[in-house]
Amino acid sequence: MSKMNVDLCFATPLCYKTISIDNNALEEYCYKLQKESNTKTLPGGWQSGNLDLSMPEFGSIIVNIESMLKEIRELYNIKKGVLTQIDNGWININYPGLSQLADNYYHIHPSYFFSFVYYVKAKKDAGNLKMTSTYNNLEYLLPDIAYNELNTINSSRILIDPVPGKLIAFPSWISHYVEPNLSNSDRISIAFDIKLMTLK
Repeated sequence: MSKMNVDLCFATPLCYKTISIDNNALEEYCYKLQKESNTKTLPGGWQSGNLDLSMPEFGSIIVNIESMLKEIRELYNIKKGVLTQIDNGWININYPGLSQLADNYYHIHPSYFFSFVYYVKAKKDAGNLKMTSTYNNLEYLLPDIAYNELNTINSSRILIDPVPGKLIAFPSWISHYVEPNLSNSDRISIAFDIKLMTLK
């Protein structure tokens, strides 16, 4: 008897790479911006406003984002006349403890195509990036006890360990949040949103 054919429906790519950047210098720059900022520091940490992405401190990250975007465009078969452009970027400094920044709870990034996260500083137990399936009832209909181990078919959630030097990209419509920082040190990440633009 022949085997059945299997196609994946509505596949969702999670893209990542490790890049070589002077994270110590980048960490110092993030703290410098925090010190100079008028943005209020909250119990869970500090979040910058929109960054000036032309600053040289972000140059290596931007180059790697643009490189990844070329491959993401191929995955989605994006037309040449449609641009993928970095629209904004901001710094998250999450302090140790259970207090969370307001948008560290489940959310999406409306009107954007892809979102990126780069980890500048994080120790063990600094809090995973947690993504949940767009199929909201999956974990109730297919509970963890039903299968041997997680794979791309049965997963209702994905946990991404925050490792300095890791650059993550995922579709902006995927619901996600960041777990509390249970380490003894700040977790620093820089996030970016990508929008699609049609040439006139």
